[in-house]
Amino acid sequence: MRREVNEAFDYNQAIELAHKSGLRVAYSNDSFELWFVLHSRFHNTAVTRNEFYEILSSELNCNYEEEGKTKSFSQSLYQIFLPTQKTALQNAERLHLQYQNIAYHEQNPCTTVYLLVQELNKCLKK
Repeated sequence: MRREVNEAFDYNQAIELAHKSGLRVAYSNDSFELWFVLHSRFHNTAVTRNEFYEILSSELNCNYEEEGKTKSFSQSLYQIFLPTQKTALQNAERLHLQYQNIAYHEQNPCTTVYLLVQELNKCLKK
């Protein structure tokens, strides 16, 4: 239990320090795969990363846990998810807004990857 308390404190402190330094942070609780799932559905209940792997395996017709992190598969993900990116941006923002004034480590599920994607999209438009 003590280790979990320290990890939560460190996680929160790291994000707060970044903000105080003028940096914006992209995080996903409990796993980055939440961002992928938000491309097809609004998801606001905490689940394990293994459950996200099962969802993605079904949606992508593969064994996500084994194939999803390979370089070749990872390189294909942008094109796979691009058609539903707008849905993911809306779902992620809606989800993030539910966690205002809640400690970062307690925001689960939540992702701010959508903020990073919005900034990257601005670069594509130039």
